[in-house]
Amino acid sequence: MTAAVSSNLQEINSILRDHNPFSQPPILRAQHVWGESFPDIESLNAHASDAVFSALDDVRAGCYPTTSIVISAESGTGKTHVISRIRHRLQQQGGALFVFANEFDADDIESSFQQLLSNSLKQIGAKEVRQWQELATEITNSVLKAKNPNTKLFSPKELIARLDKITEQKASRLIQQINKDFCRKNKVQDPDITKAILWNLSINQADYAANWLAGMELAQYKAIELKLPTQRQSFNAIVQILQCISQFNQLIICFDELEDDNCDSSTGLKVAQSVAYFVKKLFEHIHRGVILTTIHPGIWKKSIKDALPKSILDRMTGIHR
Repeated sequence: MTAAVSSNLQEINSILRDHNPFSQPPILRAQHVWGESFPDIESLNAHASDAVFSALDDVRAGCYPTTSIVISAESGTGKTHVISRIRHRLQQQGGALFVFANEFDADDIESSFQQLLSNSLKQIGAKEVRQWQELATEITNSVLKAKNPNTKLFSPKELIARLDKITEQKASRLIQQINKDFCRKNKVQDPDITKAILWNLSINQADYAANWLAGMELAQYKAIELKLPTQRQSFNAIVQILQCISQFNQLIICFDELEDDNCDSSTGLKVAQSVAYFVKKLFEHIHRGVILTTIHPGIWKKSIKDALPKSILDRMTGIHR
């Protein structure tokens, strides 16, 4: 072996020691789902992620409005890895908004999901802005196009920059007018929901609006400033947010980490069981969506398949009636 070759091997070994791609444990967590990058081998569990994107294509083609998929696999076999791959591919290529639901209060699944929904939509999407801002831009452009089909449509970044250049008072009047025009031409049960979505275009107000959409209570002065009630927390609010999304885009909702043994103090249901009932409700209320649930096979069999009504099982596995 020559001195040059030996030197090169030493340098390579040094690099591998300092930057070993296999030094981290194989288990992925929520931060890997939302992180900018993650170690991925495209062939690993490709059938699972391919099934989700195939279902999304079917929804987009109008084969059915919503479908649901269950991935049942042992811990450490790549369930969260599949979810992370889905998220990153959507961020790179677009095609749907993405929601990740993985932490629940056993006594209040709906409230937990509303917070997870809003927090997910605060994450950066395919257009390099928050997913809330993508949705707010779609609402705004639909209003502009309804008034003039030939009008110039805006990108999210353009709208955010425009609102940042005007006063808060002018921004408030503009948002209220857009919301009024949108609600006039669309079946909107609660105009405050769409108003809050539009406020996400304001750099100064986006976090307050997202918190309100998460069901959190606003301080009185901030509620007055945004012309919103102090709080909006309900399953109906969740449904209206999801229906608003469905007017403009597809949606993938991923449920993960359902191994929590805590039970609802009023019903006795475990977290996985309560989420199963919740998935059924979502399945029956949203359109243009794919629901993915990852679960340990033992929990799937004992807590859901053998314990809950068949109607729950059917909705979780995408059986349409």
